Amino acid sequence: MHPCRRPSDFAARIAFAADPQVRHAPHLAAAQTARHRTAQSTRESLRLNYSRICARPELQAMIRGWLDELASGSGPSLVNCMAGKDRTGIAVAMLHAALGVHRDDIMADYLLTNSAGDVEARIASGAETIRAITGQLDDAVLRVLMGVEAEYLETAWSAIDESHGSLDVYLEQVLEVTPQKRERLREVLTQH
Repeated sequence: MHPCRRPSDFAARIAFAADPQVRHAPHLAAAQTARHRTAQSTRESLRLNYSRICARPELQAMIRGWLDELASGSGPSLVNCMAGKDRTGIAVAMLHAALGVHRDDIMADYLLTNSAGDVEARIASGAETIRAITGQLDDAVLRVLMGVEAEYLETAWSAIDESHGSLDVYLEQVLEVTPQKRERLREVLTQH
């Protein structure tokens, strides 16, 4: 894999999701689930992965720690992962939800993955790593793996609603976003 490159004077705190089961990112897991991969089977695999992503203890711990760090007001934050869409998308969606952002706006932000920045460069970069792990994939499958669809995030939200009753309950019980922490996040991250 490609390590994160940092300048020699890099002094930021690094928080990461330490995965004791060494599971791959959802898009890599989806790429590995069948020998004959099609765009449709890849979408189905991603939906399945999103139905489970919010229950991953290592991701919950990472998001919980990140939200605590943000609430401390210690400065800017950068969230990333290999494709910057699955675990990153969930983390940012949880922050937005904690801040009280409407679901439609959370979804619109999530879907920006498909159009913001240099999408072709991101896909090409991801292709190199994905193909190194999974072998050859056709371009249609690769584009599904490196993109997002509304139903992925909707699947995660449905799984949260099913297991916890609501996103607010999940935020408070699992991610430890108390009413006080919500207020602190709003103070630190929003304009008044």
